[in-house]
Amino acid sequence: MSLTPGQTAQATLVATDNDGKRFTAPLELPPGAPGAAGDLSGALSLQAGGTVEGPTLFKGNVTFEDVQVNFKGCPFSSDTFYWSGALGGLIIGEPTSRVQIGQRQDSAGTLQGLYVGLTDTPSINWAEWLFDRSGAVITPKSNTLFEIATPGSVPYLVQIFSVTGANGQGCGFPKPFSGNDVRVVIPTVFTAAGNLVVAGVSGAANASGFTLTRYIVATRDGAQAAWDSDTSPLLGFAIGPA
Repeated sequence: MSLTPGQTAQATLVATDNDGKRFTAPLELPPGAPGAAGDLSGALSLQAGGTVEGPTLFKGNVTFEDVQVNFKGCPFSSDTFYWSGALGGLIIGEPTSRVQIGQRQDSAGTLQGLYVGLTDTPSINWAEWLFDRSGAVITPKSNTLFEIATPGSVPYLVQIFSVTGANGQGCGFPKPFSGNDVRVVIPTVFTAAGNLVVAGVSGAANASGFTLTRYIVATRDGAQAAWDSDTSPLLGFAIGPA
């Protein structure tokens, strides 16, 4: 088949179905941007399913209309978009700077889950998020994302921050929550002065902050317990609607 820039072209694709039967699929190539003879730039419409084997190069807009098409070694160039690997995988971008989506198997060859990875130049560092079939999401640092059941299945946010102030001090969150269903935890500590301090929330927290309760339970010298006027920082945790 030869292509004439700016003119419609017809072609026949010989394809094989899942049962090994060969069949033909008509291809219609509408006029695309002018180019050299053989340029596949422009729109390509595949009107029947089948398998397309490389090294065919597709450039421009590629449209598939209500069909299932299998690609083997066929890169989509310019804004690169193609499938790769024995298990199949979607690659977006160039080889040295890309996002990749595909299947991940364990050492026994069992399908483990879906991964989303990326790499770039000049660092060429591979970062991968694995969506395991168990429901766990494993990060590029090999950690597992925290999962929590919440009222109404709404997303919740966890914040870790420094709490500074004496007893009765108003404290704000680094980032306001979207609702008032907020819980705050401030671990008990020994201060630099040697006091055992218990702290928490006076009343109830709201979306923007809370009033600090700070009490000295015991001191190094055995003095009587009292409300704490010290302002040394404490560590706080808060969880609420994101």
